[in-house]
Amino acid sequence: MDGSMKQAGFDQGFSLIEIMVALALISVVTAGIFISYSGQQKSELNQTQMVEMQQNIRAAIYLISRELRMAGYDPLRSDIPGIVNPGDGSAGSPLTFSYIDPDDGSLTTVSYELYDAGSDGDNDIGRQRASDAAPRLLAENIQFLGFTYLDKDGAILSSPVAASAIRAVKIDITARPNAGSADHTIPGTVRSVSTMVYCRNLGL
Repeated sequence: MDGSMKQAGFDQGFSLIEIMVALALISVVTAGIFISYSGQQKSELNQTQMVEMQQNIRAAIYLISRELRMAGYDPLRSDIPGIVNPGDGSAGSPLTFSYIDPDDGSLTTVSYELYDAGSDGDNDIGRQRASDAAPRLLAENIQFLGFTYLDKDGAILSSPVAASAIRAVKIDITARPNAGSADHTIPGTVRSVSTMVYCRNLGL
């Protein structure tokens, strides 16, 4: 009786092959869950990075636009130059303009251009006043910063741009993940923003 029960119990157990198959199935299921979790986590991180990048360039274009509208502001009629240097925005070719600060009445001359703030191989937007020793970081991981100048009729001014003819400036900014990111070269991870700024104090 006891022997037959033991034999029956042995027959109802798992063979080595069945155990190996079960372990293989568990491994496959576990790997699938891990891959799915990793993919969702990466997608969430990418989405967060895209949102931050979009906010970054929108903030930059807002700040540049707001200050650029002041170009040529001169309530004392001291004949300051509005646009000092109509650069294209690339490194070494800044947009430089002047205005009288309405708060303290001082002459403010400021430049915007691309530069590598952290020496990490990625360009950033720098803002530099005449009194600053170096640019101050405005936006990071910028692929392109461009300034296009238009005259009073809305026609694009060809290079070399005559500063006295400028009445509006089109600003274009393109950002992408930093060079150390795995998404740096993936299509769709680039974000661009542009706006037109009408310089109300020029040509008065």
